[in-house]
Amino acid sequence: MRVALAPGDFRRLAVALTVSQAGDWLYNVGLLVYIFERTHSPTWVAAGTIVRLLPIVLLAPLGGALADRYDRRKVMISSDLARAASMFALAVVASTSATPALALALAFLSTLAGTPYRPAVAKTTPAVVPEKDLASANAAISAIANIAIIVGPAIGGLLLAVGPPSVGFAVNGVSFILGAAVVARIASLGQEQSPAVSSGGMKAQLVEGGRALGASGAIFIIAFVLAAEFVYGEMTVLLVLASERKLGTGAEGYGYLLAALGLGGVLIVGITGRLADRPRPSPPLAIGVIAACVPLSAIAFVAYPLLAFAIMVVAGGGAIITDVLSVTLLQRALSQDVLGRVFGIYDSLDVGSILAGALVAPILVSLFGLDTALIIAGAVVPVLPLLGLPAMRRLEGVAARRQAELAPTVDVLSRSGIFEDAPRTSLELLAGRATTLDVAPGTVVIKQGEPALHLFVVISGHLDVEFAADPGVEPVTVNTLTDGDYFGEIGLLRHIPRTATVRAVTACKLLSIDGEDFLEVINQAPSMSGTLSRGMSGRLARTHPSDQASTESGGGPPIRKVGPE
Repeated sequence: MRVALAPGDFRRLAVALTVSQAGDWLYNVGLLVYIFERTHSPTWVAAGTIVRLLPIVLLAPLGGALADRYDRRKVMISSDLARAASMFALAVVASTSATPALALALAFLSTLAGTPYRPAVAKTTPAVVPEKDLASANAAISAIANIAIIVGPAIGGLLLAVGPPSVGFAVNGVSFILGAAVVARIASLGQEQSPAVSSGGMKAQLVEGGRALGASGAIFIIAFVLAAEFVYGEMTVLLVLASERKLGTGAEGYGYLLAALGLGGVLIVGITGRLADRPRPSPPLAIGVIAACVPLSAIAFVAYPLLAFAIMVVAGGGAIITDVLSVTLLQRALSQDVLGRVFGIYDSLDVGSILAGALVAPILVSLFGLDTALIIAGAVVPVLPLLGLPAMRRLEGVAARRQAELAPTVDVLSRSGIFEDAPRTSLELLAGRATTLDVAPGTVVIKQGEPALHLFVVISGHLDVEFAADPGVEPVTVNTLTDGDYFGEIGLLRHIPRTATVRAVTACKLLSIDGEDFLEVINQAPSMSGTLSRGMSGRLARTHPSDQASTESGGGPPIRKVGPE
């Protein structure tokens, strides 16, 4: 995880996420205490929890669509600032005699404003860390989430010890502003081009995100997560009863059992990256779901608090394995174009499963008693996603064969300087769409003045770059190209005709990449902008010195964008 956190942009993203998630948990403590003090009603307290979670269940897919459609930095900053405004308004409500219903409405709006945040983080992560560190980066994000669950309420409790709930709300508002300031310093998001999205309204884009889940088989991955989260929802009810009736540890014991879940996550998170990098990650994912769920059944046979604590440590470790592997697999399996929408759907189903589990647990207890309810809750649900394991293994086989077929082309692209900062998923996308051309000596591959439609990468051979200052003037050779070189990017990026002619000197083998596919990858990997600018500057210096100077000073025709402004 230290390696994954080394890139400055991902480190800033991690800091911003820490502030955001800790803030969500921090204000929850003050909100529930404030509502109980005003109403002395457990029903109102339950309403506070439901109101905080309901926007995620109902509207997280919409938040994911926003993360796909608009600039992610603006989306995340807007989310933080909107939540800051809600916190300051809550501070005013808590310091006056306003109705608690107003506090619940503001809590609803705060959660609603936060729905695009996690999809934006999940979409941004592959763009700011190398592919080899993606699993470790997701492990770091998972660790942050678990630590936030501990640190946020702890800070909230300390603030309640020194002042009324309004103080905590105000402090939380300031923290969200600080989070927005950190996001503003993520340089690669500032360089990002407008995202490529499908035509049509928001509804059509949400449908496209759902189709991407079904078409890719990623729904099997999400099924594992939903099983683990459903059982976690059951735990929030059943462990309270187990602590009271079986372990004799009361409410305090329930707190320790939840702490054990967090401890298990912290202990196991260090190896989750290696598990996600295995050639076949489905067995570790299945083991993670079993470890997250089955320990709840074991509580039915336990009467000693320390043993119950140890069992819940195992469950916490399994939950983190399931979380990290599922997120990493989705990021690798799906196009960047739909990741925001997919993770919006993911969040909605995730929280919905927790709520469903919490609602089902009391019914199981009333029908079968506590011990049987524990056994059913922990043992039955994991079986459902495991039934889909053969299908997931087949998908892995198809993916592995496709990766093997694309590997030689991906290797050529990765050695080309223009793609040195591109994530592997983007290189595989290009490799799958690129065309291999055999070019005879003397062939003109591109001609000065013609429209720019393709980018070319030299696999083997020798080509000359020729430039004519004026029509009718004899062209001069200004550059030579050989294995690993590329050409044709200037016209694509600046939406101008070809600036030179490229002619094969020897028999050549080239990769031809459609211009729109190339621009799509640029949108997905904004860190490539520096490499592109340096390459254009050097080439334009040979043919168009005035344009080259303009490029170096930040002027000239703008780099072309894909998608809506």
